[in-house]
Amino acid sequence: MNSQTIIDSLPQIISYLFGAGGVLAFFQGRKERKISIKSQEADAIQGLQQAYANFIKHSNELIDDLKVEVKELKQQIDRQEEAFIEYKTQCNVIHD
Repeated sequence: MNSQTIIDSLPQIISYLFGAGGVLAFFQGRKERKISIKSQEADAIQGLQQAYANFIKHSNELIDDLKVEVKELKQQIDRQEEAFIEYKTQCNVIHD
């Protein structure tokens, strides 16, 4: 490429670099990429928040189920203790 070709193409090069195409398109594309990244980050955060909310809901349901089970087991232990005391009393009556 000789210098005359470059000089002849100079108006086109300048219009591309500083015109509506080059620099403006570059910065616009950069801005759009930043917006896209922020949107993706917001979607990711929202997804994490939803997953966390589901985890908490499920955990609370499990805790409630376990509370009910513990209460039932305590009642069963109380009944077994009462039955044991009754059986022990009956054994003492027989052996006395």
